[in-house]
Amino acid sequence: MGSKQAATAFTAAEDATILQLRAAGQTWLKIAEALRRLRSSVANRGRRLGATVAPPALTDAPPRHQRGRFSPAEDTFILQRLAAGNTYGKIAMALQCSTSAIGDRARLLASPGAQPVAQSQAVQAAKRPRSDPLGGEVLCLGGCGRKWLSPDRRRIRICPQCKALQSRGGSGIREAHLTI
Repeated sequence: MGSKQAATAFTAAEDATILQLRAAGQTWLKIAEALRRLRSSVANRGRRLGATVAPPALTDAPPRHQRGRFSPAEDTFILQRLAAGNTYGKIAMALQCSTSAIGDRARLLASPGAQPVAQSQAVQAAKRPRSDPLGGEVLCLGGCGRKWLSPDRRRIRICPQCKALQSRGGSGIREAHLTI
C-alpha cells in the first residue's frame, strides 16, 4: 500500500509569500517550487486566501467585472482601450471576463448610426481569406455517382441530369434488374 504524508499546515510566512508572489504575477507552479510544496496544495491555499494576479500592463483597469453587468467605468475602459488599439483579448484579461463578452459589449457601445468599434489591425489581419473557390468538381448526390463541375460546390450537389429526372418524378437512381 502506498503511504500518504500528513498534510502540514501553512505558516503565516508561507501565506504571506503566496499572496506576495501571486500579486507579482507568479504562477502556482513557481510559488510551489519556492515553498517546496505541491502545486495543487499551494493553489488551493492561495485561492482560500484570495490571492489574485495583477492584470499585466493594464493596471488602470476597473475592479473585477461582475458577470453580465458592465459598470460605466468598465464601459469607459473598454472604449479607451479599443481606441488605443488593444484587442478584445487583452481587454478581457484586464477585466477578467471572456473575450466574447468584451466584443459583444463593444458592439453595443457603438452608437446607432456609427461604424462598429474597430478591432486592432492585428486582429483584422489575422482573419483568414476564403481559400477555396466556390465552383469545382463534386460527386453527384442525386444517385448517378458521377463527378461533375458545380458552379457552387457548397450548395449545388446534384447534377443537372439527376435534377431533371427528379423533377419528372424519378428518384435519380437507376434501377437494377435482378434475375433469379
